[in-house]
Formats: sequence, structure tokens, C-alpha cells
Amino acid sequence: MPFVLNRTPTLALAVSLLALVGTVAAGQQGQPSAPAPGQGAVLLEERSMDTTVPTPDPTVSYRLVSGGFVSRTTDGGATWNGQLVSPNAALKAGSAPSTDVCWVVGHHGAIYLTTNGGTAWKKVPAPANKDFTQVLAKDGSAATITRYDGKKYSTTDGGKRWQPVP
Repeated sequence: MPFVLNRTPTLALAVSLLALVGTVAAGQQGQPSAPAPGQGAVLLEERSMDTTVPTPDPTVSYRLVSGGFVSRTTDGGATWNGQLVSPNAALKAGSAPSTDVCWVVGHHGAIYLTTNGGTAWKKVPAPANKDFTQVLAKDGSAATITRYDGKKYSTTDGGKRWQPVP
């Protein structure tokens, strides 16, 4: 049964209910039959819990999706290409100072960085195994992250070393 998942800021799930039963009367065994007009498609909508991370270019954004996925659009959100950054990571916030650079943070010290537009993501060592709720990045080397309790850390070397921010 084919289906299309179109994740826009409001999650829209279009499910095509094409019959997989062959049309024996037409002699096309094994071929799906087309639904009659007005039948065979269901549109389900629900509020999305995804977090969108804008870039300076309004046509390019990143989106944190549940299950450790990060999606990227280059056409203003018409289409999204996703990549599994870390299985089951609870990613909560991101900062994209350019179209190619994006930092994301989340629970249990999760910090990830891409410098090539999301083609590859690098796990960045965390200063503490705590939940991070905010990140503000200047570029692929400099970022400030904030823990759930408000404590901040800053790096200027891509996360190799973190310094507490007073």
C-alpha cells in the first residue's frame, strides 16, 4: 500500500489507499487498481512537534525531527531531505549561522555539528552529560550552549574545549 509522508510545519500525511488486489476483470493480475474518483486517499493532519532552525537564507532551513533525525530544505520548505544524526536522540534546539553550518543540541549531552549542509554530522564532545536546551552559533567553530538549568558553555574550536560562561 503506497503512502506519502509530507512533513510540513503542520504534519500532513497523505495515504493512498490503492487496492493491491489485481483487477481480475481487466486481466491485469498483480497490478493495483486505481481508486474511483473521490475515494482512496485520506488526509490526516496533526500539529507537528518538530523544531525549525532557520538560516540567513530564507529558502534554507533545518528541522529537528523525533527519533534523532534532522531534515534540511533548500526550497523554502516544499521538500525536506532528512538524515539520521543519532538513533533515538532527543534533539531540542539548533542554530544555523549559515546554510552549511548547523549545531544541534539535546538530552544527555547530545551535541552535533554539520559544516557541509547536513551531508555529514559530527558528534561533538559535551562539557557535561546534561540536557542542553539552547545553542547559539557564530560559525562552525564558535558556539554557546545552554543547559536545562541555565548554565552556559562556550567553544571557539568546534567543541574540542568548552569554557563555562559566567
